[in-house]
Amino acid sequence: MIDNYAQRLKRDRWTGWAVAIAVFAIVPSMVGITTILLPGSHTDVKVNPLYWLILAVPLPWTSALLSYRPGPLRWLRAALLSTPALALAVAGIAWASGLGITPYLYMIAVTAALCLAGLWAYPRSILAREGVPDANGNRSV
Repeated sequence: MIDNYAQRLKRDRWTGWAVAIAVFAIVPSMVGITTILLPGSHTDVKVNPLYWLILAVPLPWTSALLSYRPGPLRWLRAALLSTPALALAVAGIAWASGLGITPYLYMIAVTAALCLAGLWAYPRSILAREGVPDANGNRSV
């Protein structure tokens, strides 16, 4: 059996951690956006279709990232660096709207902690050392 680069990448512990953390890091900001746009308790909001639509916005990217497709993998480090900016923007909008800022501060803290963990794992990964696979799953040279 041929062990191509994409398969090695999927088995690499540090790449897996960086990918998983990037996926989880986007969740607090998406929940923050829903709390700004949809008034009411979290239980009441979950029945609103717009809630699920907002949460589904990053789904194509996260799905492709979890499938180790080259495009999202190429942007993994940039995503880990920029996701806290999204959290800050959401908190800024909440503050400007006069909403209670405390939950959004927690959102920023969780997002920043996750992204820092992802940025800690990324340089240890095969992805950082050897680059993104090509469309055939081989190491691009």
